[in-house]
Amino acid sequence: MSHLQDVLDALGRRFEHADIQVFCDANLRYKFDKEDKNQFLARVKCPNPSFHETHGKAADEVLLKYARRNPNSIVVSNDRFRDDDQLQQRVGVPLLKVELANSRVYLKPAVDFFGDPNQPFKNSRTPLRKLFES
Repeated sequence: MSHLQDVLDALGRRFEHADIQVFCDANLRYKFDKEDKNQFLARVKCPNPSFHETHGKAADEVLLKYARRNPNSIVVSNDRFRDDDQLQQRVGVPLLKVELANSRVYLKPAVDFFGDPNQPFKNSRTPLRKLFES
C-alpha cells in the first residue's frame, strides 16, 4: 500500500491540478495484509483520487477504454499492455512509465504514444512539457 501511496504522491507533485483516476482489479484488496487492506479500503472511499475497482473485467481493459474516450488523459503504469487483446486498444494512448526503486518513485520524463502494431514504425516519445504547450 505504501508504494501505491508513494506513486500517488509523486503524481500529485508532478501534475498538481490533474484529475487522477486509479484503476485496479477487484482482487487487489485481497493481496494486502490486514493493515494495508484497511488503508486501501479507506483510500478507495476518498473522492480524490477516484478509485475504480473493475469487477468482472480486467483493469487494463477498462483503463485503456477510459484513456481512449478521454483524449487529455495520460496512462501512468509500469505495464506495456502487450497482450493480444490490448494491442489495438492502446493505439494512440499516451503512457508515462513509473518505476519504483530504493523506496523512491521515478516518473519518466517522456510519454510513449503507442502506434498501430500493424504498422512498421517505432512508438514515439514525447517530452511531457510538449504535451502541455499551446
